[in-house]
Amino acid sequence: MAKSGDPRFVSASGGNRAIEFSKIEASDDGNIYLMRWTSPAIIYAVSPGGEVVHRFTVDPGSVACRPVSKHITGGKIAVLFVNNESTLDTMKVVDLQGRALATYNETADPRKPGQRLGDAFACYMENPERFTFLSFGENNQLEIDIAEPR
Repeated sequence: MAKSGDPRFVSASGGNRAIEFSKIEASDDGNIYLMRWTSPAIIYAVSPGGEVVHRFTVDPGSVACRPVSKHITGGKIAVLFVNNESTLDTMKVVDLQGRALATYNETADPRKPGQRLGDAFACYMENPERFTFLSFGENNQLEIDIAEPR
């Protein structure tokens, strides 16, 4: 898509956003997981030897959503998709094979209507399952927000 000049993937400077905005993280299974900035997100499991073990997609359910961050814990990957048309973003949780486990559709901050829950998805943990976000509060002080799915 970038080679064809698709403006969703080519920046004004001519860079390939699908590569520039990619995310990578290691998992306990010994592989690293590379997420391409596409919608649906494409995730590659790469072995320690550099071979692609498998590939899967994570679909946010809307072409308006783009993956902005992902984190891995306990054999699960949480992918945060931002919807640039609203503040109602989507968190998708899949296993390391790409099978859907959960979808959370409202990551807007209930204390701050119209605002996202945090500026950055910083951490995903389990037992209990929770998502950690970083944001700036009053006087630009760093805040940590922890969300638990219900």
